[in-house]
Amino acid sequence: MNMLSIHPSNFRVRLILDLFSALAVPSIILKLILRLYHIDLGRCAPVVYLAFIFCWAMSKGAYAASQQQELARQLGAKPIPSVVGKWPGNLDILLKMTNAFKTSYVLDVYLQLFEEYQCTTLNLRILWADNVSRFLQVRSRQ
Repeated sequence: MNMLSIHPSNFRVRLILDLFSALAVPSIILKLILRLYHIDLGRCAPVVYLAFIFCWAMSKGAYAASQQQELARQLGAKPIPSVVGKWPGNLDILLKMTNAFKTSYVLDVYLQLFEEYQCTTLNLRILWADNVSRFLQVRSRQ
């Protein structure tokens, strides 16, 4: 299933897939590396796995950002503003969104962010991954 083809109403599926790619993929790669070199981590395994996941996400995000900056420079484009959360990986934004989905309309959280950043396109950067949203204003016909 292509990540881009997931309908916005299926945000739970998107969240599960994002969490899988952010947590399971680096863990599997570390496990394969440790088996390849016959390394047993013992009691420090959880700390090493968490540190590896964090480093994986940070390096993946830094690489993607540098690639995007280079492409934007080549095209003469302006970068999309990114939401800056208080917690690493914008987890506070993710929690705010999931809590708001229970009590309000799905797009209310997005509208608040668009108003806060005073723009119509935002990169949420949930779990250090690009998640670009665009506000489309519907005009009434007269």
